[in-house]
Amino acid sequence: MEKLSGLNNIGNTCYMNSALQLLLNCKVLTQILLNYNLKSEILNNVKLFIKDYNKEGVSTPSTIKDIIQKYDKMFLGSKQQDAGEFLIKFLDIIEEEFKKEDNSNISGISLNDLISTIFDSNTTSIIFCDKYNEKSKNKDKVRILSLAIPNENNLNLSKCIDYYSKIEKLTDDAKWFYEKNNEYVDAYKRLYIRNLSKYLIIHLKRFTFFSNSMKDNREVCVDEQLTFRDKTYELRSIIYHMGGTNGGHYINLTKCKNIWYICDDSRVNQVDDIKKYLNKGYIYLFVKKK
Repeated sequence: MEKLSGLNNIGNTCYMNSALQLLLNCKVLTQILLNYNLKSEILNNVKLFIKDYNKEGVSTPSTIKDIIQKYDKMFLGSKQQDAGEFLIKFLDIIEEEFKKEDNSNISGISLNDLISTIFDSNTTSIIFCDKYNEKSKNKDKVRILSLAIPNENNLNLSKCIDYYSKIEKLTDDAKWFYEKNNEYVDAYKRLYIRNLSKYLIIHLKRFTFFSNSMKDNREVCVDEQLTFRDKTYELRSIIYHMGGTNGGHYINLTKCKNIWYICDDSRVNQVDDIKKYLNKGYIYLFVKKK
């Protein structure tokens, strides 16, 4: 990102502001929106928001709020929402709008497939049944890599990624339906990450909402560089949540010209020590290095 601007809070919209600051670090997306003529009214409104953001000072993301609440009534009004849910919904909207554009090819990327190409990681779900020696394999795409935090000591991001691929036994109420025999059977399931996207968004499952709502505040060691197989990723942005399940406040930490800044709605200030935030983040953006 070349510069940072603040975003006015227009009614408990810190969740949206922190997520937008993260997405503005995705240069492929912002440059295509800014530099190409697009038919979509929604995409052109996003373009106007980015242009306004790139001016000096503070901008108001009212057009983005209008877009998101039009497509999902959950975002109507001024109730606090989840930054991760906003990211998923907003990227889905942008994806659908790009699919309506001419299928132009820009630097080897089809406009129709732009969001999937730069944000989706490829995974495979493998289910194996001992009883019938059967295996089921399904390929899938994951836009945000949502990772559970294991009950271990000395937690780090690599352990969370490994835990994501841990073999899980499907039994009791979670048995696998074996179609050939029309019965539910015990089986084993494993999720395998085939490759990661250019813009890797990692969400740590810090919130649980069952009989009791809880937030997991444990530290998960996150380095500013992530290596996955032979690919290296640089940490560019963090969404950080302060508070608990019944309320709180979102801020964003963004790296601009090798300096970390804290984006707290309209206020943008240099961070004294990024280590205070690194290990307690909620959502992280990593960018694949060339």
